[in-house]
Amino acid sequence: MREKTKGARWLKNKDKLLLALITTIIFALQFSILSKINADQTTSSNQETAVSNNDQANSALYKRGDVVRISQTALTQTNGVSLESHRGLNGTIMSVFQNPDTNFQWEYSIIYPNGAFDEHVAEKDITNISPARYKIGDTVKISGNASIETNGYSLVNRQNWNGTVVSVTPKAFSNSAWEYDIVYPNGQHNVHVAEQDVTNISPARYKVGDTIKIAGNAWAETNGYSLVNHQNWVGTITSVTPKAFSNSAWEYDIVYPNGQHNVHVAEQDITDISPARYKVGDTIKIAGNAWAETNGYSLVNHQNWNGTVVSVTPKAFSNSAWEYDIVYPNGQHNVHVAEQDVTNISPARYKVGDTIKIAGNAWAETNGYSLVNHQNWVGTITSVTPKAFSNSAWEYYVTYSNGQHNDHVAEQDIVPNTTSYPHPQAGGTNSYPKGYCTYGVKEMAPWVGNYWGDASNWANAAKKAGYVVNSTPEVGSVVVFQNGQGGANSVAGHVAFVIGVNGNTITVKEMNFQYGSGGFNIYSTRNIVNASSYQYIH
Repeated sequence: MREKTKGARWLKNKDKLLLALITTIIFALQFSILSKINADQTTSSNQETAVSNNDQANSALYKRGDVVRISQTALTQTNGVSLESHRGLNGTIMSVFQNPDTNFQWEYSIIYPNGAFDEHVAEKDITNISPARYKIGDTVKISGNASIETNGYSLVNRQNWNGTVVSVTPKAFSNSAWEYDIVYPNGQHNVHVAEQDVTNISPARYKVGDTIKIAGNAWAETNGYSLVNHQNWVGTITSVTPKAFSNSAWEYDIVYPNGQHNVHVAEQDITDISPARYKVGDTIKIAGNAWAETNGYSLVNHQNWNGTVVSVTPKAFSNSAWEYDIVYPNGQHNVHVAEQDVTNISPARYKVGDTIKIAGNAWAETNGYSLVNHQNWVGTITSVTPKAFSNSAWEYYVTYSNGQHNDHVAEQDIVPNTTSYPHPQAGGTNSYPKGYCTYGVKEMAPWVGNYWGDASNWANAAKKAGYVVNSTPEVGSVVVFQNGQGGANSVAGHVAFVIGVNGNTITVKEMNFQYGSGGFNIYSTRNIVNASSYQYIH
């Protein structure tokens, strides 16, 4: 009985020992876990302190959403993946974090416009994008090959449109790092135009100082101010400014000769001035009512003067768009003569073929060559040219019967040939058979009478009609060859027109002379000696 009680007591003590052991083990485990937690917490706290200190010492240069560029020197990501194929690419940052494996340096996850991405790009391999080429307020043009905006909206129907930049935003798209909100003159706009699809406007057609004209259909300035009452006005450009308006990319400040101006004229409403009426070298005359040059210098004492244009310059003045530098025969000049004060010279008094006389007081040609020894000489004009000289606006090339000539005779040194002959039967339709010598002479000398018969009969017929007939040759007279004389026909004789006299030799122009290049209905020329042995009709 006692032993049983003793055994029961032992069992009871044994349970207590086991419970104590279990409790000890549990306590030890709890202590170990708490120690580990405390250690971990201490380490974590130290790490957090280190990260916090690192954040303060080296904050990230970029943030989520920034548009950046991969550096041209980038080699690999922090995970070893190559970056070389992405050098120079623009991309958008998707996340920013510190990597404990790289001593908590900043690295970035970057996505590119084509959908590719890099998840571990070190900050040292990232650089800023290039500055935007355009700024708010710039006038730009949509490229001619633009396809879509960065949001996919079509740009095809906006190609080559001019517009104004109203916002500039970083945006990685294709080859661009920026996008623009562009508003057009009609109020439409594209909000997401990639920089690659924006280009510079065409250069302005005009520059400051240009003389221009307001178009005849101009309606309004870019600010809405009316241009109707200034249509076709000539003015001078004083400023040039980019401005998208209708079909224009530029606007101009234009001042007019009366001091008025339009500040905002679109390029589409400007046109070129009419071409200058005169060119350098032209001989002109100052108008009889000319008042002043464009610089205010008086023109009154030069009214009706002949001069030569030596320069032509655009200049808006009164009703003119051009001004001229004009030099006069005496060496004086007016540098700023408005076109409205320049007029054409009077018509030349003489024409090619006229027989004239050198004036008895003629002194020199326009080139200075002496005319004294040719005073009162009779000659024929062979050319007429504008030339301002003394009181003249024309000069003449004069040939004399002896073959001499003066090439530059001023009009003031020429007088009409006072020798005149009666031509009682002048004019009338040519009655002579076409192709023969008589027909040819009548064509050259309409003052010859009709129905004078064969050539050998012309001298007698002319005398009877009241014409002067003698043996003195003159330029413009008709020479009569009797039968067989001077190569004439042995039955009908021959007539010719005198075009030159040199002593006792004449030069004639004739038809149907059967020698050399002549022939029926053909004009030819030849020289004839012993001129005084023939008869001449004057």
